[in-house]
Amino acid sequence: MKELNDFILFPRLEKELKYYLDNPTKIDYPLCFYGLPGIGKTSFARYLTSKYSYDVTEYDSSNDMFSIIPDVEKRMRGGGLCSFMTDEDKPFNRGIIIDEFHDFSKRRQDKFKKILEKITCPPYNSLVVICLNTDSKNPIEKRMTPDIQSRCDLINLILV
Repeated sequence: MKELNDFILFPRLEKELKYYLDNPTKIDYPLCFYGLPGIGKTSFARYLTSKYSYDVTEYDSSNDMFSIIPDVEKRMRGGGLCSFMTDEDKPFNRGIIIDEFHDFSKRRQDKFKKILEKITCPPYNSLVVICLNTDSKNPIEKRMTPDIQSRCDLINLILV
């Protein structure tokens, strides 16, 4: 998928996501896309991070999210930012997608808050998008701790 038009979005959601696409430098916090499984949370996260960062890495419960800092530092040492920069000017050094965040325990989620704060600031300057599944039985309040919620811009991908 290359453009916003490739996604089927409700008008309210399209307006909200278009704001981020038109104003990437105003993304001050990690974004959290939540909603039903299979509605395009991860696909849109990939689209957004590839559009506005030089390097994109995905993490989920199969590759521990606590390895993010060592992974990013290794990439920086292995050639620095210049190894993946292009002539195109992008507002973020890297994009980090954390998929299936709901699979992590509340305790592990809360431990992650310091990592979130670190990777969004220089020298990392990362665009972070967290994706998690929610539904009527498992709303975001049950799937993500308040500490992480307070550090993210929450975007419900299912409300009309």
